[in-house]
Parts: sequence; C-alpha cells; structure tokens
Amino acid sequence: MDPFAPVSAAPQASASALTAKCGHCGTPVDPSRAAYGSGGKLVCPRCEAEDDVRESTARVATSLKGSAYACAGVGFVSLLCNPFLVASVLALMLGIGTLAVLVRQPEYRRAVGAHLVPMMIAAGLGTLCALVHPVILLLALVFSGAAAAVG
Repeated sequence: MDPFAPVSAAPQASASALTAKCGHCGTPVDPSRAAYGSGGKLVCPRCEAEDDVRESTARVATSLKGSAYACAGVGFVSLLCNPFLVASVLALMLGIGTLAVLVRQPEYRRAVGAHLVPMMIAAGLGTLCALVHPVILLLALVFSGAAAAVG
C-alpha cells in the first residue's frame, strides 16, 4: 500500500440516509450538525438554542428569587446589627439590583411568574430597611453641624 497515493473519496450515500428528524420540531436535520437534547433525542441547532435560553432564563429567575429574599433578610439584620454600614450597603446592592432587573427585563418577570409581587415587596422592604440606619446617621450629622454653627 502506497502511503503517498491519493485518497479516494468515499461513496456518497443518498440524501435520505444523511438526515434525521429533530426530536422537538420534526424538521429534517443532518446528524453531523445536530446535538442531543436533555431527553436524549436528536435536536436541530435551533431547538438546542431554544433549550439553552429556556434553561438560562430559569437559572436567572431562581437567582433573582434568592437575591430578593436575601435583600429582605439582610435589610432586617441591618436594623439590628449594622457595623460600619456593611449590612446596609449589601442590602442596598441586592435590592436595587433585583428591582432593576425585574423592572427592565420582561422575560425575567414572566419567568418568575407568581413570585413577582412578593419578590418586589421583599426587595423594596429590604432596601427601605437598609436605608434607616444611614439616614439616622446623616440626620444626626446634619443637625449636630447646624447646632454647632448656631451655638
């Protein structure tokens, strides 16, 4: 066998042998370009992308739920124990970030479903609780400065 001999092309199979049906939408797809979906079915690239988007949106919705309820918890803790305003800053970041995403991204509002209103209430209350301690300190500074200027 000559190692330098030209490689002959493999015989071409018929077009029907090279296609399979997508497990989701049923469109014909080349098996070499297809992937396997979560159920083990052969899926076309479009259906694979839709599955990826659906899974990513579900992950974001779960993360948003966690950050909204964490904001409420940290905001309440900031009322009780808030050294160096660390709890206030953390609750403000969680609350503002969660509320901004929920207000600006309609696909995530749809993804959280019935949890939307409780999440917005939790994030809002956590943000308000986080503002109590800094506002008290700010008012004390303002009024102590005003008293020193008058006296």
